[in-house]
Amino acid sequence: MWAQFDPVLILAGLGTLVLSIAALLALYAQSRLRSLDIIIARAGWPCISGGIAGAVVFRALSSVFVSSGLSHMTSLDATVAGLAMGAAATFCVALVSDSKASTFAFVPQLQWLAVTPATVLNVVAAVATIIHCLAFSSNSFTFNEDSIVLYTVQTLVLATSLLSVRAILSSSAGPKRASGTRALVCSLLILVLNRTLAYSTVCREEQLSACTPTFYGAPSASISTVYLAAANVVMVWLVPSTVTYALRRSYSDRAMVSKLWVSLGMRVSMGMAAAYWVLDSIDGQTASGAAAASSPTRSSAVNGSDWSDMRMALARMAAG
Repeated sequence: MWAQFDPVLILAGLGTLVLSIAALLALYAQSRLRSLDIIIARAGWPCISGGIAGAVVFRALSSVFVSSGLSHMTSLDATVAGLAMGAAATFCVALVSDSKASTFAFVPQLQWLAVTPATVLNVVAAVATIIHCLAFSSNSFTFNEDSIVLYTVQTLVLATSLLSVRAILSSSAGPKRASGTRALVCSLLILVLNRTLAYSTVCREEQLSACTPTFYGAPSASISTVYLAAANVVMVWLVPSTVTYALRRSYSDRAMVSKLWVSLGMRVSMGMAAAYWVLDSIDGQTASGAAAASSPTRSSAVNGSDWSDMRMALARMAAG
């Protein structure tokens, strides 16, 4: 949305970000008072209905914005933005308005302000999120967003590693020490994987003098290869299955958040991303063939098989 320089879409993106953070805070507060099963039962349907209502309202407003020249958003843009903001807003309202267990009932106890490992980790995560949000206020930060994301995520994981070491050193042999050891191993593995993934880059035009693109498999390549698209499809099954296996060892796979995210959310998100790169590879190969043929008949066939709109929709749904 930011790259389109559309003020309405920028405000919609900011609204989605703020409401999403509010929904996460409400969910965190409620999780200290009740199980996730009860939370989902309480806020599930309001969230769905609110998303549908938000999409309808924003679709109606988009026609006004476009006709007045304030925005060039498409129907898809309006639907996605309204769906996200409506769902997040009604989710917060459903939790906060619950009279049986106030969302902020634990605030007077002030126990959550105590300096504990969980509090330290929450503060580091909040700072990392704020830094990433502020990156859009600077052109140089925006141009180097991949580096900012890498270093903020690495900082968060490093904080987790240090807290894991503290847990290991402060406890004798037992479940707590084993949990700290497992967290340390996972944190170190994430540090290595993040650094490895950072070698795969896509360069902005402003970075070309000091950046070598490697994402497409070769510095000279500019489209997805069939092999990369096929690898993404394999990862849709491999990554969630591996995470599920690791969680099963500690019986963490029984938690509702694990069932919802790993079994459903992760697979759907990765599946849409894989579909995006498959379509990108098809478009790229087709466009290359059309350029080589250089015939009007071939060009018209290519225009009829353009998957750019579908790819954009998949990318936004997978990321949001």
